[in-house]
Amino acid sequence: MKKKALEEKAQAVRKVEQELLWTGSQTEKSYSIPRPVYRKEMPLKEAVSFLQEHWPGLVDEGNPQLLAVNIRQTLLEDIRRRALGLSTKKLKQCLAAITRSDEYLDAMMVGAWRKNVDGQPVAAIIPDEAIFAQMRKAQEHTRRVRKQALEWNRDKYTGEQCQNEIE
Repeated sequence: MKKKALEEKAQAVRKVEQELLWTGSQTEKSYSIPRPVYRKEMPLKEAVSFLQEHWPGLVDEGNPQLLAVNIRQTLLEDIRRRALGLSTKKLKQCLAAITRSDEYLDAMMVGAWRKNVDGQPVAAIIPDEAIFAQMRKAQEHTRRVRKQALEWNRDKYTGEQCQNEIE
């Protein structure tokens, strides 16, 4: 009895779902292409000043140093230990802005040293890492160009760019 009742309920649910799908597809005839959603980016200067303020050993004369592998975890532990009250999200945005910057990727040359939280050298850049840095730089440039093109098209179709040009 229970088995039969469950099967009937399941069939009724499937029937309702099919009806909803059918009516939904009939009413929505939109064939728009979904646009990619880009993450919020922290400006490089802001990211460098953020590091300079909390970990001065990672910045030399306003330039970020090459960071040790897995430094994010070390920085998170340092935030907890020192009770800095910084968010993980802000730290991730900061590290992303720095490690994706042209300055950082250009500095990743064979023989350059990665630094720990105190600014002490911990590991030299190997050839594979230098090659990866150049590939990553090309990917970032492609992403930026694509993002700018999408923003330009959005502005063009919404008329914002036309209004800006008139003013």
